[in-house]
Amino acid sequence: MRGELSPTSKLTDADIIKIVERLNAGETTVRISKDYEVDRATISSIKNGGSWTHITSGLIEGFIGYSGLKKSQIEDMRKRYLNGETVAKIFCDYSLPRQVIYRIVKNKTFKNMN
Repeated sequence: MRGELSPTSKLTDADIIKIVERLNAGETTVRISKDYEVDRATISSIKNGGSWTHITSGLIEGFIGYSGLKKSQIEDMRKRYLNGETVAKIFCDYSLPRQVIYRIVKNKTFKNMN
């Protein structure tokens, strides 16, 4: 189960939409996390597309999300990394957080796209 259906979730789908609105308005992750009584990393994960993407996809300004990546893009990142390019260099060509690129090239996510 994901989202508010998860028994461990402290947030609802409606909370996520409000959080995204606040992020888009420029509020800090620290302030928002205090208001919702969750860890700052939870809000950062929402902001960076690491969680709640079934709600946030297309809503966070300046972030394209990575759920829409094509297999060819993932293969390109992995090939470039294996050929010696750094994550920092690959980062310059994609609008994704470095952590996401790192997880892709290290095969920690999108494992089914080899």
